[in-house]
Amino acid sequence: DFVCPFQNSTEAPFWKRRVGVTWVHQEIVTKALVVFPSWELVPSSRAPRASLLLAVATMEAASGSDLPLIANEHEPIRLYKRRWLTLALYSFVNLVYAMLWMSFAGIQTPTLVYYGKDPSATSYVNLLSYMVMGAYVPVTFVTIYFENNKELKVGISVGCVLMIVAGWVRYLSTVHDGGHYGVVVLGQVFTALGLPFLLNATTELAENWFGEKERSIATGIGALSNVLGNAAALVLGPALVTKDNPGGMSTFLLIEAIASTVVAGACLLLFRSHPPTPPSRTADHGTHDHFLGQMRECMRDRSFVLLVFGFSVIYASFNALPTLLNQIMRPWGYSDDQSGYAGAMLLGVGVVAAVVVGPLIDYFRDYKKMLMVGVVGIVASLLYAILSFRADNITNIYVSQALLGAFALPCLPIALESAVELTYPVSENVGNGILMMSGQLLSLLIIVIMNETRDAEAPYKMTTSTWIMFGMSATSLLCLPFVKPNYKRLWAEQAKEAAGQVNQGGASE
Repeated sequence: DFVCPFQNSTEAPFWKRRVGVTWVHQEIVTKALVVFPSWELVPSSRAPRASLLLAVATMEAASGSDLPLIANEHEPIRLYKRRWLTLALYSFVNLVYAMLWMSFAGIQTPTLVYYGKDPSATSYVNLLSYMVMGAYVPVTFVTIYFENNKELKVGISVGCVLMIVAGWVRYLSTVHDGGHYGVVVLGQVFTALGLPFLLNATTELAENWFGEKERSIATGIGALSNVLGNAAALVLGPALVTKDNPGGMSTFLLIEAIASTVVAGACLLLFRSHPPTPPSRTADHGTHDHFLGQMRECMRDRSFVLLVFGFSVIYASFNALPTLLNQIMRPWGYSDDQSGYAGAMLLGVGVVAAVVVGPLIDYFRDYKKMLMVGVVGIVASLLYAILSFRADNITNIYVSQALLGAFALPCLPIALESAVELTYPVSENVGNGILMMSGQLLSLLIIVIMNETRDAEAPYKMTTSTWIMFGMSATSLLCLPFVKPNYKRLWAEQAKEAAGQVNQGGASE
């Protein structure tokens, strides 16, 4: 009698349309039906995928087949030290890109003064952030095509070159006295074109280089480096560019241009797409369908669609807050420095929390429960933050921003890893790209809505705007609880490992 060690595991829906195509060789299925004619090997919503794959593996071993049941089954699993260098190169480029994106969020008034605009005309500064979010949607299709049809380094290299160009074009806007606003806008265009090439590659890099027990940590470091760059811009900008010294803009943008050249140059020289051998059983699952077909495959998954919407509204609110924090706090009498420090508190504490939570994600791998804890904390912290926006209340503002960051930032790697699990074996950059693209699109939408709903008269308070942001965030609680924990990649790894053990046992007999 055959006893399956996975028999008592959580029963999960069998992955439709993939049986006999991705992992199980057709000849093995035919052979199994000959050896065990009473077995009915058909997709069933009541059959655990790991049980079926292990059963076929046992039949293969018993029949003496020399066909590889699963890709990478006989490949050595080895982790290379170079993976940390690769992650560091990627993370530093991501960090500097984030600084370029968020450069002007903490110095809105000095920016308007420097470029000769009315200090109350905040739309000129907001445009510099809008461009990045607006361009993310069309550029994402290009990045997915590149990373799906070319090696990872090709897309990363395109992003690096665009970052170098963006850094120096932005600096050229300061060459003439008074600054040239049109040139800095052009620089932000290059930033907008290049950033998706980096942000959409996070999970693919983690999958290519890191083992199954390190992927969430690698995803977290890669994704959070972007947030750390936002925090760096919110601290460095107000330190160098003030109302009394708007000319510090030239120094600020020169520093960012030099940093862009150094980190992007190092990445162009040293970055590698993947190690010589796969770091896990699922690292080379390689579905090579057209990327539009893969996107359609993702959007057919109800749980993935719910994840996309639930994550996007949270991500949009989290993007909107540091972008508009200066404009939210200024009517209550707070300085650019104070709003910059509040934004840095939001992002800095969040990064620390995410680093702490990262190993727990890999240990428990219960993405849904961890995501739900984070989202409930986000909604509660956002409510506290909105109630804290009043005069002479800076301590509560700082505390609320720290709490919001502590709950929000760890959700980013959890959501990215969840997307990979739900859409496996679709390429990682496809699910990652859809998730980030939707988040950026909603970010642009909510920022526009918040600007349009601010008070029409001075001091232009944004109380109504922040409540709209809260309402949108709370809608995540209506969809994320219904995301089914279909961890397809995790199940595949368990099945592949079990299959390898069974085949080794059969060979030794």
